[in-house]
Amino acid sequence: MFLTNAPKNSCVIRVAILPLLLSLAAGTSRADILTFTYVSPDTGSVLSGTMNGTLEPDDNTFVVTSMGPVDFDGAPAPALPFVDSPDNFLGIGPALPTVTLNASFMDLFACTDNTCSDGFLFGVGDGASGLFGGVPVFIGGPSFGNTTSLFDANGWSASVPEPSSLCLGLTAVALGIAVRRNRRRSRPISG
Repeated sequence: MFLTNAPKNSCVIRVAILPLLLSLAAGTSRADILTFTYVSPDTGSVLSGTMNGTLEPDDNTFVVTSMGPVDFDGAPAPALPFVDSPDNFLGIGPALPTVTLNASFMDLFACTDNTCSDGFLFGVGDGASGLFGGVPVFIGGPSFGNTTSLFDANGWSASVPEPSSLCLGLTAVALGIAVRRNRRRSRPISG
């Protein structure tokens, strides 16, 4: 019945769909992609790539769930399917793998497997950095320069594009405007 009366009820349907789409967009969880670059001041090496996760409401803290593609000194690095917090992994305390856009707190390692024989680690203000005398550290495995160096916040840059839910909401608004314009064009001219 709903579909058979669509021409008569199309205005009602369009008006009902727009708020529904907007509410769905607002209610989605924020899955984000962080794009990052880290230039080590000690070695000059460049680590860059993407991290998948969630940007927290403070718009600074990013909880990492997985790694995207990563390059080291311009060459593709191996896949890094194992991601954890060094604090959690070392039993220092329960923690989520986390980085911050402003580099004030970094508690993350990404490895080629669960033995972490290769990968990289950021430790800034976390328990792992405490193991190194409380200094911020960057550690790279064999594919990442095989080095341990001081982490320099000036070498870190990161950004998270606008969330996809915002894009979906804007698309729904544009769709509503297009439908409204189309409705005006298709009205018969009475005279």
